[in-house]
Amino acid sequence: MLAEDRRNKIVNILCQKNSISVNELSGLFNVAKVTIRRDLEKLERKGVLKRTYGGAVLYEGVHSDMPSYIREDSNKTAKKEIGRNIEQRKKKKKTQK
Repeated sequence: MLAEDRRNKIVNILCQKNSISVNELSGLFNVAKVTIRRDLEKLERKGVLKRTYGGAVLYEGVHSDMPSYIREDSNKTAKKEIGRNIEQRKKKKKTQK
């Protein structure tokens, strides 16, 4: 996995959980803790998260200020479900006319 992909996934996880530990991320991505710490450091410099002792937390309101490429990946399953629901409603309206 590329470092940028891993960082995007870290942000997505934080959007769902609001906080996560270095140990959790290291196990999840099967990389060294130092690698995760570097990722968190880069994300902190971008203003996405705040590093804490042993992990990181999402900055308040950061989700709306995130770059679009990160927002696109967050909540993909829910977004797809919304799209399917809208599509079904449109089909129902067409058949009712």
